[in-house]
Amino acid sequence: LLLMLVFLLIGSVYAITKDYKTDIPINSTGNSNIANIVTTSEMKEMRIVISSYIECNQEKMKNMNMRNLNDDRYMRYVFYNNDNVIYDSYLIESGRTIQEDNLKEKLEKGEYTVKCKVESYDLDKKIMGYHFVETVLSVK
Repeated sequence: LLLMLVFLLIGSVYAITKDYKTDIPINSTGNSNIANIVTTSEMKEMRIVISSYIECNQEKMKNMNMRNLNDDRYMRYVFYNNDNVIYDSYLIESGRTIQEDNLKEKLEKGEYTVKCKVESYDLDKKIMGYHFVETVLSVK
């Protein structure tokens, strides 16, 4: 019984201290525009930039303006319509802006208020935190 307790304790400590990394690919689309952005903040907060109104045809989003202004991390934007993932930016490198990209599924015409989970990953691809934002997706 004591031996089982020791193994349980060792397994618990290992599970708590193990570093979890992601296999999410890096999105290298978009332009590097870090020279055009003032980034003088010395704080290490997660800076989120995304359009509040995104136009799209039924397959591609435009004027997304998703930027990674953080020099010490990757950003990932995942859009949800109800519980369905309709877009995943994958990991966006520092200084990149994604202006347009393809949806994961075709949407009918109309306006959608969608949730966007904005995730922050360190340079070893370990998640640091996330926020939810809402944006309007106008499908024409």
